[in-house]
Amino acid sequence: MSIKVIKGGMQTTIPDFGRSNLMHLGICQGGVMDSLSASLANRLVGNPVSHPVLEICMLGPRLEFTQAMSIAVSGAEFVLRLHRGEHSQTLNNNQMIHIQAGDTLVFGRRIQGARAYLAFAAELAHYEWLELDVSI
Repeated sequence: MSIKVIKGGMQTTIPDFGRSNLMHLGICQGGVMDSLSASLANRLVGNPVSHPVLEICMLGPRLEFTQAMSIAVSGAEFVLRLHRGEHSQTLNNNQMIHIQAGDTLVFGRRIQGARAYLAFAAELAHYEWLELDVSI
C-alpha cells in the first residue's frame, strides 16, 4: 500500500486501540479517542476492530492513492470529496469506498464532530507506505 500525503491535516495520527493493564508501570492506555467510530470504519473494510487507523482531528488531510484499495471513513463528518481525474464526487461516512490508483481523497470543511477515522483494507503495521510531499 502506498499513499502520498499532500496535506497532513491538523493532528492526523495512526493510533491503534492502545495498551491496557500497564498503568502500574506508569504507561497510560493511549489509543484512539472514539473507539466506536474507529471500530466501525475497520469493520466496513473487513479489518479486525482494533486495527490501526488514521485518526483525523478538526482539519483533515489530502491523500493521493497510488494503488487501488477499499477505505471507510466514520466519526466526525467532513465535506469529503474524491477526485478521480477530471471528475469529483462527494462521499459519505460509514460506507466502503473503492479507491483507484491516482485518486485523491480530500477532507474539506468539518461539519460535525471532532475526530474522523479512516480505515484501509490494508496493513498499517509498517510505515513504508507513507510518502510525504514537502513541495510548496
